[in-house]
Amino acid sequence: MSDDLDFMPATPGKDELVNPDGPDQAKPSGTPAGDSGGDPGGDGDRAPGERAELPTWNRSRRKRKANVKAEKEDDAFQRGVRKASRQVIDTPKLVLGAIVIAVLVIGGGVMLTNRSAQGDAEAARTLQAATAAIVRGQVVPPEEQERLGDSLQMYRMPIFTTEDERAAAIAAAMAEAKSSGRDQVEQNATLVAAAQAVQAGDFDAALADYALFLDDAGRDHPLRFLALEGQGNAFEAKGELDAALASFQAIAPYPSDYYRPMALYHQGRVLEALERTDEALAIYRQYLEEFPKEELATPMVRDRLEALDPEFAALLSAPASAPPISP
Repeated sequence: MSDDLDFMPATPGKDELVNPDGPDQAKPSGTPAGDSGGDPGGDGDRAPGERAELPTWNRSRRKRKANVKAEKEDDAFQRGVRKASRQVIDTPKLVLGAIVIAVLVIGGGVMLTNRSAQGDAEAARTLQAATAAIVRGQVVPPEEQERLGDSLQMYRMPIFTTEDERAAAIAAAMAEAKSSGRDQVEQNATLVAAAQAVQAGDFDAALADYALFLDDAGRDHPLRFLALEGQGNAFEAKGELDAALASFQAIAPYPSDYYRPMALYHQGRVLEALERTDEALAIYRQYLEEFPKEELATPMVRDRLEALDPEFAALLSAPASAPPISP
C-alpha cells in the first residue's frame, strides 16, 4: 500500500469539519463548496482541472518522523542486544538449552508462587533480580548510556556499566536468595546456581547443586524435570553417558508425563553416543508413535531417523495412498 495513504485526512463527522489549524480556523458550515473562506491556499484559487494539494498533517506520520533520531541513537544498543541473543542461540544446545529455560521459568514464575507471605515475596524478588541479570542483563558503557539517555528505559532490562559489575550484582543477589531462610526460594536459587555452573563449564559444581536440589525439592517440585535435564547434560558433558541416560530416563518415565517428548529425544541421542543404535532407533520410533502430532523435538527426531534408517523415514514422509475407487 502506498505511503500516500498516510496523508489521507480523517473523515469529518456529520456536523463537524476537521481542520489541523485548530478550532478558530474551522470553516463555517455554510461555506459554499469550492470556496476557501478567504484562505489564499484554498480550493478557490485553484485553476480548473488543477489537482488539489493533499493535506500533510497526519499525526501518525509526524510522530514517525519525530522518532527517526531516537531510532538511530538506539541502533548501537539494539545491535548489542541482538548480538547477545545470537551468542545464546549459537551456544551448544545440549549445554545451554535447559539453562535459559530454567532461569526464565524461575525468574518469571517464582514471584507468583511466593506471594502468600511477605517474607517469601521479598526473597523471591531477590532471586528474580538475579535471574533477570543472568538472562537479560546488558553491559552498556557510561558514555553510551549518556548518549542513549531516556531511550534506555524502553528496553526494560538490567543495565550495567561493566561485566564485573554485572557479575557482582548476580553473585550478591544469588547469595542473598540462597541464605534467605525460605525453603522454596533457596531450592530455586540452588537450581539457578547449578545452571550457572554448567554455563561456566564447572560440571562438578553443577552436579553437586543439581543433587542438592533433587534431594531437597522432592518428586513433586514443578521444576524437577529441568533439574534432571540439567543433570543429564552435565553428566554428558563429562563423558559419563550411562549416568546421563539414567537422568534423562527419570525425567518423564510415563507417556502422560510433561516433557516426555524431550526426555525421549535425549535418551535417543545418548544411546547413539553409546553406539547402541538399535535401541536409539527404537526410542525414536516410540517417540513418533506416542506423539504423532508435531512437538518440540519432532524435527530433531525425524532428522536422526533419516540418518539412521532412511527407508523408515521415507515411509513416514510418503503421502498416504488414495482409497480404491468402487466400480
